[in-house]
Amino acid sequence: MVVALAGAVLSVAVAVLAATFFGYPLVAAWLARRRPTSDWPMAEAWPRVLVIVAARNEARHLEARLQNLLALDYPKQRLSLVVASDGSTDDTVAIAMQHVAVLALPAPVGKTQVLIEAVRAHGAGADVLAFTDATAEWPADALRWLVAPLADPAVGAVSGLVRYRYTDTTIARGFRAYQQVVVPSRAADARVGWTTSVSGSISAVRAALFEASPPELSYDLMLPVLAARHGLRAVVEPRAVSWESARSSRAAELESRIRLAASAYAFIAWTWRHRRGLPAVYIVQLVGQKIARWLAPLVALLATVAAVALAAAGGSVWPAGAVGLVVALGLLGRPAPLHFGLVVALAYVIGLWRYVRGERIVGWEPESQR
Repeated sequence: MVVALAGAVLSVAVAVLAATFFGYPLVAAWLARRRPTSDWPMAEAWPRVLVIVAARNEARHLEARLQNLLALDYPKQRLSLVVASDGSTDDTVAIAMQHVAVLALPAPVGKTQVLIEAVRAHGAGADVLAFTDATAEWPADALRWLVAPLADPAVGAVSGLVRYRYTDTTIARGFRAYQQVVVPSRAADARVGWTTSVSGSISAVRAALFEASPPELSYDLMLPVLAARHGLRAVVEPRAVSWESARSSRAAELESRIRLAASAYAFIAWTWRHRRGLPAVYIVQLVGQKIARWLAPLVALLATVAAVALAAAGGSVWPAGAVGLVVALGLLGRPAPLHFGLVVALAYVIGLWRYVRGERIVGWEPESQR
C-alpha cells in the first residue's frame, strides 16, 4: 500500500514539474510563433512621463543614476523625475535635491508604499508612470522605447528588458542560466497575451490605471493586473534596456528570493480574492508562468518525501538515489544552475513558512546594501 501510494505521489509530482518547466514554456513558445510580432515604432507622440526612482540609502549610486536619467533622449518639457526616498539615513535626499524633485519619507514604509506616495505627490498631469531603481543604468533611448507600446490603445503596461553584468561566482553563473530560460519564456507569454510581471528596473504603466496596492505586494506583479482589470495587455519591449549588476553572493540571493517568495504567496492570495473581472488568458498565463513555478519547490519537496518513502517501504531505491545525487551536486555547485535552483527552492520554502506564520514583509533593502 505504501509503495503504491508513494509511487503514485512521486509520478504525479514529477509530471507536474515537467509540465511547469518544459510543457508550459514549449506550448507558449509554439503559440507565440503563430502570433504576429508586435514591432512598435519608437515613440514620437511624447506622452508626459513621470519617472520615479525608488531609493533607500542609495547615496553611493544616486548621483550617477540621476545623471544617467537627465541625459535621456526625451523632451525635457515632457519628462519629470522624482526620487522617492524610503526613510533613507544617508545622503540620498541631499544628493537628489540637487537635481530633481524629492519625496522624503521620515521612516521606512516599504517600496510599494513609497511608490504610492510618490505618485500621489507628483503624479498629477502625467500620462505615463515609469519606475526604476537607483542602481540601474538606461541607454539614452530607453525611455522612448519603453513608452512606444503605449501608443497602442490595447496596451496598459510595459516591461523593459534587464541586462545583467555577471561576476564569475557560482550563484551568478546559475542566475545567468536561469535568465537564458525565463526571458524568452516571458517574451513568448507577452506575444500570446500578457507578461505576468514587469521589471522594477524598467517598467511603465498608463497613469490612469495606477491604483494603490497592499504594501506587501510588489508592483512588479501588480502593474500587469492593473492593466488586465481594464482589459489591456502588459507587454515586453526588449529594446527598452536597463543594465544592472547581478548578485554575486549566495546569502544575498537567498535573502532576496525569500522576500520575493513571501510577496508571491501574498499575491496568490490577493489574486484569488480579486479574480473576478480578470481575463481568462491572463489567469492561465499567471498560473503557468508564475504560480506553478512559485509552487514548484513545494512539489519537489513532496517528490523527495515520496522517493524516500518508496525506498524505505521496500520499493525502488533509484528515485531516492537520484534525489540524493541532485542535492549533493547542487550543494557542491556543479553545475551552477543546479546550485542556483537549490537556493531558490530553499527560499520559497522559507518564504511560505513565513507567510503561513502571518509575516508580511513590506520593508526592503536595496541590492547595493547587501
